[in-house]
Amino acid sequence: MKKKLLFFVFLLVSLQGKAQQTITWDSDIDSVTLAYPIIFVDGVEIGDEDMAKIDTADVVSINILKDGPIYDLVAPRTGKIVMVKTKSKIFLKQWLLRKQFIDDMYKRKQEKTHQKGIVIR
Repeated sequence: MKKKLLFFVFLLVSLQGKAQQTITWDSDIDSVTLAYPIIFVDGVEIGDEDMAKIDTADVVSINILKDGPIYDLVAPRTGKIVMVKTKSKIFLKQWLLRKQFIDDMYKRKQEKTHQKGIVIR
């Protein structure tokens, strides 16, 4: 329990002041720019609701990236990137299962269309 509390206190302290919202009004364009932390667990981006699923005993390391080429991948978002590594790789396993399911569904759809003589382009 103490480790879990320390983990979340560390995360909140390290990200405090980093999340901000800027609203800019132009004469022609209405634009909103959000800068909030982008969280990756084992290479998979997760949302705030998934943070509660992380067991602190499972955490191997936490890195906060401030710049680098990874920002090209998450553009136009400008928040700091939090990289969390875990022992169990639970989010990575879920992502791989989802990807496999989608790939299987696509293959089945292709097989059915080829049986009917329909060509997909």
